[in-house]
Amino acid sequence: MQIKARYPNEETLVGEIDRRVPELLQSLRQALESDEAEYIRQKGKFVLGIVFAVAGFILFTFFTDGSFGVYDSSPPLFFSLLFLSCLLAGTGGWWIFKAGTFIAKFNKKLNALLFPLVFSLFDLKSETVGSAVEITAASTLADISLTDDQAKKEIVLNVLAASELVTEPHNTNTVDDAYETRIGGKHFQVTELDLSHQTGSGKNRHVKHIFKGYFASFELDRTLVGKTFVSTEGDKHGFGHRSFWKSLAGAGALTTELEWNDFEKLLHVATTDPIEARYVLSTDFMSDLHNWWQGRKANIRISFIGNQVYLLYPDNKIRLGRSVGRLTDSEVSDYTRTIAVPLLHVLYLIEDVEKQFNHPR
Repeated sequence: MQIKARYPNEETLVGEIDRRVPELLQSLRQALESDEAEYIRQKGKFVLGIVFAVAGFILFTFFTDGSFGVYDSSPPLFFSLLFLSCLLAGTGGWWIFKAGTFIAKFNKKLNALLFPLVFSLFDLKSETVGSAVEITAASTLADISLTDDQAKKEIVLNVLAASELVTEPHNTNTVDDAYETRIGGKHFQVTELDLSHQTGSGKNRHVKHIFKGYFASFELDRTLVGKTFVSTEGDKHGFGHRSFWKSLAGAGALTTELEWNDFEKLLHVATTDPIEARYVLSTDFMSDLHNWWQGRKANIRISFIGNQVYLLYPDNKIRLGRSVGRLTDSEVSDYTRTIAVPLLHVLYLIEDVEKQFNHPR
């Protein structure tokens, strides 16, 4: 893998995306042209459904409040208006459901086509995690099975649990696009992931956002003896300010100083095996991680456990459950960037890991 040589920075990747947008757009249109017009129509119907539902709810509240005297002055008018409000709300709800189902299927099909094209920018082939359905240019929306989502989610959450990267309780998990490929014969998986913890209900409902971005895992050439964890500035106490390091200390993972000068101030390491940590965390790896943090000031989290390296790569630009408004050069280009740029930085780190593990100890 020579990702850095091919794309030494984001600008070179963006330039390649812009060059290939006509090709990407043509591939998408060939597969989705018959559905695009209906997709746009259903999006309009979805918005109209929201308007109807809200209007119906407002009218229902207005006429059942009792303070406007509609029932006392004219009971037939009251019941007619009440029926109208229920009709508006019901119609709006039905349109939201039907249009939302079509929109979800369209976005699923578009992503199943676009993600492999994005992977091809890096000369990688990909397939959907946990999917029993092969998506081709000849596929129709009816070919997309929504029942595979649960299997995909279980696979991803099992891998997340193995990574030991999330120390805070989370009861709301959104697993969207999940793809896997091979790099140098070794398994690589990347997933769009959103984690949060919800408590209470109604006005007392509270949502604590834990993570939103990409979760990636990569198979190592050898099995490690210890466990090593890396996080960036501001994340030393874990997501939601729960002590990440304190949780790990029970398993023997302790904060470790590896004398990286500037790195030491911005990157935090805990490990059960300091000697092994010094080996797996190469200078190139820490430098790329350091450069990434300086450009974003967001908290990435990484673990080396067994024969795997795991990465939680935060990115608020990911489009969970949605893709593009319509198939145009600008929208396809923007959406492709939201997928390809984070993938580029993850592959930088994977390339560093590969280089280090292929180097004799």
